[in-house]
Amino acid sequence: MRHCICINGTKDMKQSIEDIISKIAHSSFPTQTTGDEADCVVCLCKLEDPYRLKACTHTFYRPCLLEQCESAIKIWEGFPMYCSRSGCGEHFLLSNLKSLFSTGKLEELFRASLGDFVIANAGTYRLCPLLDCPSVYRIAVSDMEFGAPFVYNACYGSMRDRMHAIN
Repeated sequence: MRHCICINGTKDMKQSIEDIISKIAHSSFPTQTTGDEADCVVCLCKLEDPYRLKACTHTFYRPCLLEQCESAIKIWEGFPMYCSRSGCGEHFLLSNLKSLFSTGKLEELFRASLGDFVIANAGTYRLCPLLDCPSVYRIAVSDMEFGAPFVYNACYGSMRDRMHAIN
């Protein structure tokens, strides 16, 4: 059974509520480890601050998972994120990321993931060249595909490249 809580308020209030719920959840349902999961497979330390991935149920030292995500944010690589236990490879679920990060840090992670996607598909997609515009566009294959330069709704910038917007 799943329950939903609706709360009205500011972003700060939302973050405070998420933090409180997270603390309650972690104190009410402590992570149990089996003998083979007593150490983190990343740092080989005891699981003093354990975190269990929901897709595969493997347990890690929480700072190791946070460092994996921080590294992906810094270098725009490592997406999609997955369990590093040997032979597993299950992807991180959005619910894992939401419980590990604040809303602001989660947005950074999403931007880095989008950047990694654009880099991996450089001949097809580009980031908007205007500063602070989070938009991505698909490069037009030929001049016939699109007519006049495109005025982008997200930042209202006029693009020299002919493109097709994706939102």
